[in-house]
Amino acid sequence: LLRELDFLPLHARADFEVVLRFLNHEYDPMDHMEDEFQTAEDYFPPMDRQEVKKLLVGRANLPDVQRAAAYYLSIRYSYSATGNSFGGRSVELRRFLGLLRRASDALQGVVVENKDCCDVVRQYARPGAVIYADPPYLEAERMYAPSFDLRDHVRFHDCLCAPAARDSHIVLSYNSHPDILALFAPDFYIVGFDRPNPMARQEDARYHELLMTNFDPGPMLNRQLSLLDNPGLVSSDRPELRILSAPTGRLPRVWDWPQD
Repeated sequence: LLRELDFLPLHARADFEVVLRFLNHEYDPMDHMEDEFQTAEDYFPPMDRQEVKKLLVGRANLPDVQRAAAYYLSIRYSYSATGNSFGGRSVELRRFLGLLRRASDALQGVVVENKDCCDVVRQYARPGAVIYADPPYLEAERMYAPSFDLRDHVRFHDCLCAPAARDSHIVLSYNSHPDILALFAPDFYIVGFDRPNPMARQEDARYHELLMTNFDPGPMLNRQLSLLDNPGLVSSDRPELRILSAPTGRLPRVWDWPQD
């Protein structure tokens, strides 16, 4: 209510405790509803009082929706969806609802877990499983508050090469960084390709990326990889995939890709 009406806080310690509980995921918007109702009774005439109560009840039931809306707006109005620099952009409601429905359909059956990357690999690795990972690019990301430095990439590499994950089919996407190449080249096939770089702020800018696999991707390079498939692209626009290196010190391993 104080936020909606732009009132100054009257009890600083009480406000601090509310914020602290919210940050600890202990805050229930219904906790102080009776107090808020009493404030409305004391400060507003009957007609306004009913409007304030409707506002209170509506706000109490929609905290997650509000956070989702705020996140969407921050992404929608920021340059290249960075959430840092902003500009004015139009939002067409019908298109947004269509995107929301398609996103909802795509996420049906998806499990989102907040875990360390190595814990996720150890949980799902098994013979024949497919593990695709898109780690934060080394010295190229400005999107994440937590850091993921070279030590984390080394730790992730060691986890993927552990016996528990060795019989899974592993696919990684990375930026072309000398330290990443040196780290993964002994154990992974490395495929390079160029793609458009919309964040470069210059026309026809390209970005060099890597795909890494623990199996021989050669039989698939002449096929349309579903990972990169885009029906809107003509064949000449599809990225050219080329094997840059094969793992050393072990026999090549070919994934028996199913035939059409």
